[in-house]
Amino acid sequence: MVTPEQEAASVMRYVLEAAGNPAPYYHNVPERFQIPSVFFPTPEVTTGPDTFLSYYADFLWYIKFFARTAEEAYAKGMRTLTAIQAGRRLVPLIDPEGNATGERLRLYDPALKAIDAPAGLGTAQLSVSWRSRRPYDRAAVMMMARFHLYLHGKPGKSAPEAGTESGAAMSGYYLEE
Repeated sequence: MVTPEQEAASVMRYVLEAAGNPAPYYHNVPERFQIPSVFFPTPEVTTGPDTFLSYYADFLWYIKFFARTAEEAYAKGMRTLTAIQAGRRLVPLIDPEGNATGERLRLYDPALKAIDAPAGLGTAQLSVSWRSRRPYDRAAVMMMARFHLYLHGKPGKSAPEAGTESGAAMSGYYLEE
């Protein structure tokens, strides 16, 4: 199973390669940092129910490109945005050793914008997002062993054909344990 860390590492690698391998920074940017560079802060995560067996985690990542001018930063961001779109928004997943797994992660539509920065520093922000599905703790889930489907209150009867008189008169289905 693919981990959130694996997904994030795959996105980082893809962005860095598409941008021409500028210096990467993670979580914090030091006072004196290299230019050009890319900053990967901690992504925002929201969660919700997905299926009976899983939930989703939506990741939203604001990746910053730094360069000497706003135009240079924007150009690196645009190169990355173009590479993502040209690849149909599919990022190759990597394993913990950095090797391609053959699987891909689909990004939602990315966005790029120039943002304000201190004088003498150009900055652009690439927004990428994706949905990751995670299983609930299966040991804690009570699984349904069997169920009976009753049609018209008569066990063992098959459903009438749709569009027939008896099918039109059908009042509904219900489950009984």
